Amino acid sequence: MAAYGQRPIEYPEGVFADVNWAPVIGTSARTDLTRPYSTYSATCDDVKLTYPVTYPPLSPTSDRACVLTPSPGKVYRGGLDAYIRNQAQNGLVHKLKGAAGFTVSHVESLPSWADIIILANLGIDTLANTFQATTKATSLHLPFNSIKDLSTTQFPLQLATLSVHHNKVVSFNTLSAAGLKYLDLSFNNMSSLKTTVFPDSLRQLYLFNNPSLVLHKATFPPILQTLHAHNCNLSSIGSVSWPPMLDDLILANNNIASIANTSFPPALSSLNLANNHINELKANFPSTLRFLYLGGNPITAFYANESQFDILASLQNPQKATAASCGEAEVYPGDCSIVLDTTATNSTCTGHTSVRLLWNTFPICIVPDDPRSFKSGKNEYNRSKFWNTTAAPPTGPDGMLPWKGGGGHGNQGGEGSSSSMLVGGVLVGVVVILGAYYAYRQFQQRQACQWYNEVMTKGNKQFVDSDNAATTDQCDIHHDIRHDPSFAVFRIPATNIERGAVVARGGYGIVYIATLRTVGKPPTQVAMKQMLPEKGHNVDAIEAFMDEIRVSARLYHPKIVSFIGMSWTNLMNLSMINEYMGGGDLWSLLEVNRTQRRVDWNVRGTFRVDFGRSWLSSTTASAAANKALLHAGLNDPNVPFSKFSVLLDMSQALQYLHSPDINIIHRDLKAKNVLLGGDRGVAKLTDFGTSRETMEDQTMTAEIGTVPWIAPEVLMGVRYTKKADIYSFGVLMSEIDLCIVPYSDLKMIVPSAGVSVAMAKARISMMVVSGELRPSFSKNCPQAMIEIAQRCLAFDPADRPSADELVSWFTQFLE
Repeated sequence: MAAYGQRPIEYPEGVFADVNWAPVIGTSARTDLTRPYSTYSATCDDVKLTYPVTYPPLSPTSDRACVLTPSPGKVYRGGLDAYIRNQAQNGLVHKLKGAAGFTVSHVESLPSWADIIILANLGIDTLANTFQATTKATSLHLPFNSIKDLSTTQFPLQLATLSVHHNKVVSFNTLSAAGLKYLDLSFNNMSSLKTTVFPDSLRQLYLFNNPSLVLHKATFPPILQTLHAHNCNLSSIGSVSWPPMLDDLILANNNIASIANTSFPPALSSLNLANNHINELKANFPSTLRFLYLGGNPITAFYANESQFDILASLQNPQKATAASCGEAEVYPGDCSIVLDTTATNSTCTGHTSVRLLWNTFPICIVPDDPRSFKSGKNEYNRSKFWNTTAAPPTGPDGMLPWKGGGGHGNQGGEGSSSSMLVGGVLVGVVVILGAYYAYRQFQQRQACQWYNEVMTKGNKQFVDSDNAATTDQCDIHHDIRHDPSFAVFRIPATNIERGAVVARGGYGIVYIATLRTVGKPPTQVAMKQMLPEKGHNVDAIEAFMDEIRVSARLYHPKIVSFIGMSWTNLMNLSMINEYMGGGDLWSLLEVNRTQRRVDWNVRGTFRVDFGRSWLSSTTASAAANKALLHAGLNDPNVPFSKFSVLLDMSQALQYLHSPDINIIHRDLKAKNVLLGGDRGVAKLTDFGTSRETMEDQTMTAEIGTVPWIAPEVLMGVRYTKKADIYSFGVLMSEIDLCIVPYSDLKMIVPSAGVSVAMAKARISMMVVSGELRPSFSKNCPQAMIEIAQRCLAFDPADRPSADELVSWFTQFLE
């Protein structure tokens, strides 16, 4: 990351620098283009615009968006289209900017042809209930408007960037934008975030210049990496629960007086607390910290133990040893690269053992590593607050609570009565103790047989005391995820998980159905994946499984199986906990479908995809035509699950994986790795054990993946790209159509029962590499599906479509 944190995105102004944004009036004979208030619409065919003589001509695409008015036949220009100079790869930009006397009250649809949409300074009050079916845009900028609520709109699934700075947003409940990564809410009127639900996929959140903001009880997305909340009048942050993967935190120019009760996230790299009211600071920073900004605070007592002093000494601020002054007028907090602006940092210290100079400039008061031996005035440092560790309460040697004798009760009966009561009491006590002992032994036996107390070896299962289970933890694992502080929040106590039956088994792992029990919540069915016992001592297999967990934890998309957490008591039982998909895998359904036909294409045989409408220049039909052609490519738009819907879901999953921010090749796309919901209304991609981030300088091997689904370039062992996943998608289309393993029906591949699997794979590989073999399709497969598949199965990767194009083609069936 950059030394001073990531800045908010500036929407591309320069591409329209010379544009005259004065309103351009037009006319239309269509009565359906009248609205009760000024409304931006992206479906405005048959509109004639009159331009001044000196006005530059517009491209044809620009005529398709307009601003509708209450006056019949009166419309205004709806924006301009252009590519950013030298950045055409970022896609087409569509922009409309307000001018004097020209405002827009409502946005009812977005351009389908643009990748970046900017509607600025228009006075927009409200947005449509949904934009999910109207655009392919990944970036939406709505600055300098009057929007008050974002929770009433469903934003596009593929939307990655949403900028709503300089509006009137006060609060919202759930932001419906499943793939959102960047959200700018700066310069609004946000107050409490207690009821706000951000998308789980969010990575960058900008909340600065919200003067009434309160972070208490805010719930942030688990993978949030950037949070900027400067100029918000914040007075306290001690009760804030920071997301575990937060890397860049700016809290400058607030009213914070103390960070004594603050537990900073374990992955924090940059922290800006400049220009607050901190006078006493007790260092409690994570070891990952690289940039720290404390200028503008009246610090007169800066305490640190030896380990915290080492963290401070390792900071990388460019002017860390300079006691300069940085005012609040900085362009952006952190641009002033100092750490401190005062050398009086030990003037009021008490109770410390020594003073050390930080970079030979700033005096730091050194305190003992054991806080119990250190007192400052009347207040003793508390370990849990100062060094963020906890100590268990003392226990007796046997772990049992002592019996307490009764006292203060008078003896109301005679000696015999007292003796009888004593004997009876003893008997009752013996029975209670025996019953308690029996129950305790039963509990111990049940606990001993729990999954987290077992040690698995090949062909052998042993149950051991969990305290001694660590003796099996002998492997030297590089980057052990169990000790990675950024993943600590994902750890689920083993006792909260009740493992059930096996639901799947593969070459490396085994999957169980399990029950997750969390205090205050109802039990939840989950999927629990572990390594096969025979892989437990294979360091490569263990590291690969940990990499799969890391990849899964990064992914948040409605068409990808959700990662919940991980659990373990020792290395052998390390488990990944995922969302449970009650419908099983797609391949199991296809096997049944060969004879029972439970799922069909639901695609009209006469429908054709317009491949000329690329994802950069698709067109939009008129409003009337849209109404008539809604879901024109489907036989029945009310069927929730079909072969078509599975492929649409998988294309959206690939689009997310191949996006620049995620940049992952799945490498094993096939029906067995597609899981279905219990109601079979949605399909989700799973199994990222073979996935990897794309690297330009890395040559990948052909050893991963099942041969029939592997692209020719992968089989040849040459460098490959995301287009390898597109080839696998084409094979998946054949698999879904025929309901068989690709090529398994060809005699040339399997001429007799005596042919081994290895020989069959070798023949497939040779014929695919030579271009002699490609997946086939049935005579009942819709022609539109075959045409899409043929493009995906092109021998040359350059001839295959991108995931963006796939999504745009499948979306045409829904128009």
